Amino acid sequence: MNILLIILGVLLCILFFLNIKNAADILCRIIGGFALLYLYNMLAPMMGFKGVGINLLSALIAGGMGVPGGILLLCAAICL
Repeated sequence: MNILLIILGVLLCILFFLNIKNAADILCRIIGGFALLYLYNMLAPMMGFKGVGINLLSALIAGGMGVPGGILLLCAAICL
């Protein structure tokens, strides 16, 4: 198992350093999505809205898809 983790770590480092611009763009989008969800969850109770769970998947959706992803998460929180 340790060998697999070492191989995975080496592959991820190689991919990260070969495509540093793409990796930085993806990481910035994820962090932006996380920040957007965090701000929404702080303001939602004051406005009477339901909060959205903040985890890696929701941050990826909100960050990767942008505004439509955020709206999708809000609709899922309200309807489900």
